[in-house]
Amino acid sequence: MQSLKKRMSILLMVAILASVSVFVFGDVSKVQAQEPPSIAVLSPNGGEKLEAGKTYTITWEQVGIKKIDIQLISKSLNNS
Repeated sequence: MQSLKKRMSILLMVAILASVSVFVFGDVSKVQAQEPPSIAVLSPNGGEKLEAGKTYTITWEQVGIKKIDIQLISKSLNNS
């Protein structure tokens, strides 16, 4: 009996949970503008073919983000 291999599509989602609070006490003219929260995924950056069972490193740059939540979602490409 031949075993069937299912092709899997893996979607990497980066959820941005940013909490920005600004409290001003005193002279408003001394308040400096803050950069808005941002994130850039450096690797993997798209187009890579990742193999099951291997370990991959996810790298990113972030500004003003306190928590990063990385989720792995797999979806079968065939309905069997």
